Amino acid sequence: MALIPVVPNIPFLYLVYRGWSHWREFLVEKDLLKPVSYPGLEQLYAKRVPRALEHSHVEKPISQMAEDVENSKDTLLLRMTDAKKLATILDAPELALEAERAIVQAEEQLQAQKKEEQEKNAPQKKHV
Repeated sequence: MALIPVVPNIPFLYLVYRGWSHWREFLVEKDLLKPVSYPGLEQLYAKRVPRALEHSHVEKPISQMAEDVENSKDTLLLRMTDAKKLATILDAPELALEAERAIVQAEEQLQAQKKEEQEKNAPQKKHV
């Protein structure tokens, strides 16, 4: 009778991930694999970033906008209406539903964080 592991083989998965990461790095360094940017996707995010940042302008280069986003508070860049646009840009119709789910989950998480911060910053009342 074969022994079937009940717990997933986490060390194996870790080693596979590390192997793929190194292999991908090798391919990129040797110019055998060239990451490609989707212009439509870049444009979609470029429209959303200035709204998420208080003092940003559309004229900024995308690299500067990305840096501004990294240094800003957590905000949701995509809206529910963007899910279908995202699926169309990536030519993956089934992605629309998954993007909508992700947007809802991210909104809920951000609201929970905001509520937690408000509770933390609220003055504590002393009971006498």
